[in-house]
Order: sequence, then structure tokens, then C-alpha cells
Amino acid sequence: MRLTTSQKESNFIEFKGRKIELDLKFDNVLKAVELSNDVSFSGNEKIIVWAEMFIINYDVLKGLEESDLVPLINLIFKKISGEDKQSKNNDKKLFCFSQDADYIYASFKAVYGIDLYDLQGALQWDSFLSLLKGLPDDSKFKEIVGIRAAKIPKQTKTNKDEIRRLRELKALYALKDDDKSIDSRKVALNNKLSTVSAMFKSKGG
Repeated sequence: MRLTTSQKESNFIEFKGRKIELDLKFDNVLKAVELSNDVSFSGNEKIIVWAEMFIINYDVLKGLEESDLVPLINLIFKKISGEDKQSKNNDKKLFCFSQDADYIYASFKAVYGIDLYDLQGALQWDSFLSLLKGLPDDSKFKEIVGIRAAKIPKQTKTNKDEIRRLRELKALYALKDDDKSIDSRKVALNNKLSTVSAMFKSKGG
């Protein structure tokens, strides 16, 4: 995030000589993240839906090959992840936007006085991430992330209760597998498939 760049300017990417405007509102990005875990969509279907979700001026896609969609979507997610992408050497997932939604909402409300529901369709992703990273350690979200990240210490004569309590907290706040199909979301998002796919079938028209 750069304070010298307007939010409007930061929502563009360059791809094969085209300047593509993106919808990077935080709620739109979170929906895209949820889609990545939705097993009711195939990989190809997700690519098409993501393109429709993110790309505002998708008339500029005319003339591209359908095979260009994958590198284009990869470029979009690279922009979204930025420096906030977890290290490739760190496989431990410490939070989940969907499972931790209540904790994130409550923390934003308590710390910033922000109601995230009121900012849907307005708050940009970069701003959301900056606020998320800026939450203090005593906020509920950061507290839970800290519990998940904490290592169980080696047991001594005096820390038995501490270890027991930490294990209980880790079990309480453990992330669950989030790969269940959501039929209602499939129905809603499946309606988006035809727009982009039809565009490539009639490219250049």
C-alpha cells in the first residue's frame, strides 16, 4: 500500500498491453477467497468466475485467447496477496477469513469503531489488510492468532497447568477443514459463468 497512490490508481493492472481495472473491494476479495475453497466448482469454472468478479472493464479482454485467463487470474491474485502472502516455507495456517470472520468483525469494531458490514462495497482490500495488520495484540483476532502460533513449551515442574491451558485453547480455536460444498453459493455464482466464457467465444467481435 502506497500513500502516494490513489486507491483508484492502485486498482489497475497491466496485462498484454491492456490496462485492466479491478474490483478490489474487501468483501469482493473475500468472496473470491471463499470460492477458492469451494469444491463444488471445478478449477476452470473458478477461473471464469474470478474473472467476472474482479474485472470491471472486461471489454478489454476481447481479442485475448481463452488460455490467457489463467495467467491473468494469477496476476490478479499476486496483486491481492502482495507482501502479505504467507511464506512458502511456512505451511502453518494461522487464520481463515471465513472461520475467523466474527473475530475480525469484533476486533475492527472494538479497536477502530468500524462496522465492516457498513463498508461492504466501499473499503478497499489494501486498506482492509492494513487495518487488519494494525490490530493490537490484545484484540480478539490477534489473541487467537497468537494462540495458534504459540509453541507448546517443554514441560517442567512448574508449567504443567500452563501447558494444559494452552492445549485447551489451541483445541478451542483450531481451524477446521473448510472444503465443504455450498450449493447455494454454487447456484449464485454459476450464473456468472456465461458472461466471460461467451466473450472469449466471440472474441474480437
